[in-house]
Amino acid sequence: GAKSVTGIDNKNKWIKLANKRNSYKNVQFVQGDINYIRTLQNESFDLVLLLSAMHYMCDPNDRDEDDVPMIINEILRILKPGGVFIFEGGVYKQDIQESYLKLKRSIGDTVYHITEKHLTSSIANKFSHFSLVGNSVKQGGDPIDRFVYKGVK
Repeated sequence: GAKSVTGIDNKNKWIKLANKRNSYKNVQFVQGDINYIRTLQNESFDLVLLLSAMHYMCDPNDRDEDDVPMIINEILRILKPGGVFIFEGGVYKQDIQESYLKLKRSIGDTVYHITEKHLTSSIANKFSHFSLVGNSVKQGGDPIDRFVYKGVK
């Protein structure tokens, strides 16, 4: 098993629920966002999972000069050499000019779904190996198909 596991979410209610259900001594859950991730040590993680969260982290203000979400650069920084990144989330498969599909959702927020073209070019190039694992579960009301990708640093 894992020596330690850290779960991060920016919503305190999910952290409280996770801590309530957690019975493992080597697992911790913390409230945080990309600013918390920036405090983590370089090359300190063997595995990073980004589940159903990328569309929240692709705002134009949260991208680097290559239009790559800053979270990807932070994940690469904290992954050990040979470390694995698993990404699950919505990927827009249609061919459009933009790198991201901007969606205003019925709950009032705005999210940015990465396009397949941008994911498999700009982001994939940052990893030594990057591939599609397969389809993910479609969430109710979500207009974007969901997929799982794996990247190796």
